[in-house]
Amino acid sequence: VSYDNYKATTLKETKTTPEILYSFVFLFQQTEAAEGISFRKFQKVNLPNTKNISGLPNRSECAVTTMEFTPDCAYLGMVHQRVKHKEHLPDPSDIKPIFVVWEVNSGEIIENYEFIRKAQWKNLLMLSLIYSTLKVDFELFPNVSTMNILDNCCVMGTNTGQIHFCRAGIFAEELEDSFKSDQNEGVDLWKKSRTFEAHSDAVTFYKVSKNQDYGFSCSLSENCIIQWELVFEQRNWEYDQMGYSIPSDIFGEIMSLDQFHRVLNELWIPRSELDCDSEEQVSLELEAIIGRSAHNRRNNLKYDSQERIIYIAASRVVIYNKELNSQSFLNEMANIDFGIDPEISCFCLSKDRRLVCYGTSEIECKVILWDVCAYVLLASLTLKDCTQVLLVKLSSKSRYAAVVCLTNHYLQVLYLIEFREGNSQVVASALLSENSSFKVKDIVIEETKGLQIVTCGVQHLMFWKLNSDRLEYYSAQLSADSEDVQVAFLNCLQVNEVLLTGGDDGKIYIWREEKLLKRVSGHERCVLSMDANEDLGLVTTGGLDGHIAVWKLTVKQSTFGYYAQLDCLREYSLQDPEVDSVCYSVQSLCMGSVVENSFSILIGTQSGDIYELNYEEDSDNDTLAKVLKSIDAEVLCSISCDATSSFIYTLSKSGVFTVWDIESLAQVYCRDFAKKAVRVIAFQSKHYVLLAFEEEVVVMQLSSESDEEINYELLGGFIVQAKNLTDVALSIEEECLAVASNPEQKPQVDIYLVHSQVFKLDKNLYGFRSPILRLDFSTDGFYLMCEDSFGEVLLFEIETQNIAGLQAVEFDIEWMGEGVRHSGPFKGIYHQYRETNKVLSVAKNLALSAVAVGDQVGCIKLYSLPYTAGPSMNSSTLHTGPVKLMTFTRNSQYLITYGGSDRCLIKWKLSN
Repeated sequence: VSYDNYKATTLKETKTTPEILYSFVFLFQQTEAAEGISFRKFQKVNLPNTKNISGLPNRSECAVTTMEFTPDCAYLGMVHQRVKHKEHLPDPSDIKPIFVVWEVNSGEIIENYEFIRKAQWKNLLMLSLIYSTLKVDFELFPNVSTMNILDNCCVMGTNTGQIHFCRAGIFAEELEDSFKSDQNEGVDLWKKSRTFEAHSDAVTFYKVSKNQDYGFSCSLSENCIIQWELVFEQRNWEYDQMGYSIPSDIFGEIMSLDQFHRVLNELWIPRSELDCDSEEQVSLELEAIIGRSAHNRRNNLKYDSQERIIYIAASRVVIYNKELNSQSFLNEMANIDFGIDPEISCFCLSKDRRLVCYGTSEIECKVILWDVCAYVLLASLTLKDCTQVLLVKLSSKSRYAAVVCLTNHYLQVLYLIEFREGNSQVVASALLSENSSFKVKDIVIEETKGLQIVTCGVQHLMFWKLNSDRLEYYSAQLSADSEDVQVAFLNCLQVNEVLLTGGDDGKIYIWREEKLLKRVSGHERCVLSMDANEDLGLVTTGGLDGHIAVWKLTVKQSTFGYYAQLDCLREYSLQDPEVDSVCYSVQSLCMGSVVENSFSILIGTQSGDIYELNYEEDSDNDTLAKVLKSIDAEVLCSISCDATSSFIYTLSKSGVFTVWDIESLAQVYCRDFAKKAVRVIAFQSKHYVLLAFEEEVVVMQLSSESDEEINYELLGGFIVQAKNLTDVALSIEEECLAVASNPEQKPQVDIYLVHSQVFKLDKNLYGFRSPILRLDFSTDGFYLMCEDSFGEVLLFEIETQNIAGLQAVEFDIEWMGEGVRHSGPFKGIYHQYRETNKVLSVAKNLALSAVAVGDQVGCIKLYSLPYTAGPSMNSSTLHTGPVKLMTFTRNSQYLITYGGSDRCLIKWKLSN
């Protein structure tokens, strides 16, 4: 390869017109001789004069910077461009290099590329596409000095000495996006590449051995060649060299790809388009919530600076005062209305426990910072192209927040956010993984000794530092005792200059920076939660096994390095030895303030229950008490209220019957029938509760009631056997019971007469095309409505058993239950809903002449009956998913609603 001398030769040096010599390339052919193998000069390629090429500027000092033969040696591809003469590096100002193809057989430069469509170059095919065909007008690869394509990745050397490795698929995707973009910003691969600090200045070349087991690089001025050992990892290469591959999130904390697309298209997008205008003719005041986000979340239960309990439920931050047994809500206390309430996906508290920072799940998720003591909104930042905040942590001085988000392309991204008064902004970001949306499980951010972020997860532990506007990382050495460690870290905690991580193998790992100091066996199953008190040097851990352990951490420094010791002081268990259930799994821990050598430990289980452990350092008289009972472990199928408006009855799909005090929302009775359930109905004339299961109907009676406990007993006479029961209904006068079943795929409805102590079969109704999903008696008791799975609605005149369609009835029939949705006064309400947002639940209130409607995107609306065109009487989007169940109390003071995805039972206070 030679340079041209257009610039070097000038008129001042010669008296005659200078001969301009342009660059050329010699080809040599291998020959066999007596002395051995030799090469002879075979061909000379004269590179074209750029002055004669239209559309290109007059350039001097050009040379071939990259060249390669096709596999069959038929063609030689060359990139001819302007170079810096001394360094032989491409000149960044030359934005239009020339791609030249030399045909070896004919000894000519190819001018028509149509003749060489099948020619392939491993490294130059992409460059030919860029530089010759597309003629881009911007620098595609800023700062790149050399490039090489391997089997599954692209290697790039930069002008500042780094070597970047990027997966080939990501490289192609970014290249395509760059051409489609109108920003002309080039290909930004640094956030999606592995970066190695290789040289002190520009990397001039990077070559790979034939077997691709070694790489060689050199730089501009170091006068040395560095040899690299290449290890090609498995497909999930982000799992840090170990090939620890799992198909989905086994911990169930992050939805699958199919679920993500379904939630995005069927919930978040329709929810963002909601029209929630209302006249507020009826006050709909949030009073209390049963439930919290615990079944698919961790580390979301905290003490604030006033020792109040902070947790999240649906779209609210709940502040629970255990002394007063009362709930308050951050938005309501601050009197701030966000319009459509987004789901709160995660939160954290500042080190002084005065600030709460939480993230949301919506079309464009947000990170919001509050002063939880003063009820003041401090900052709100929208993250574009992101739909869900998975993790958020505040730095020790609360200036920064580290945030892990799920993008709308189902990828995990790490953001560093700086909070400034009136101008909070994203400082830097980094893509965490290309093929795993559940890789990172916890984060830590510290700014005591410079800003540092630690992320841990599935075969993953990385340390991040801010370099200008980029987050750069290095991996921890996941090995111990000369043995490779394959583990998922679910927690990380910075305590007294060491990092603690809890693994799914039940062990606690102690790190000093990236070096593993020690690992200690802590739990039989994975460690789900951790917390620490640095002043006391105490650490608490909670596991999937339902055990809580309190540890003493000792860290010492000697001439040989750091030494760490973790000793178990006490251990507690929530697990019932006879029940193997994840309901006892400890998903959250929080250590309270120390008062006279004692402190409280807040314990949250995956069922949503909250316990409090009073720990005394100098005594073994610890006390463990349940603070709050929840329903997160169960999915409800039916709710009802008693005649005195004193109790709420809930029945889960798995057969757990629970009674709640309507004032305190305390659980006063619970019984697990351990069978599939359908519906619960409270009698209004007696203290009876009807429970319908798939195979039978039973009735329970309130047997005793006191301040300490309430008991219910089964009534032996009130039992109905059925096969594949689908629904039941009780008439207003409580004289008839309708039971829909589907024995042997032959749908039928049986009507029983309710006597004093027994159900007596009266009639059988047949002729249905599909199973009956909804039943309801008219208020006068003359008609029975039956709606099947096809949506067909039939009316039966009970006395004559005549069948009639809704349209055949010439007068409006009044209904109180499921029949309301098919009544004449309700029909106009359906026009307020779209095909993408259907009505799921209804409840009628005679005192207010209103009907409550819950839809599939989480909106509750109150409409007047009969309905007149116009906005609703009131509305709320507090639920974050389908509103599956709702009922009014008998005294019309409260509305009770249940959300299917947030698993929250909410009590609303009503007033005109």
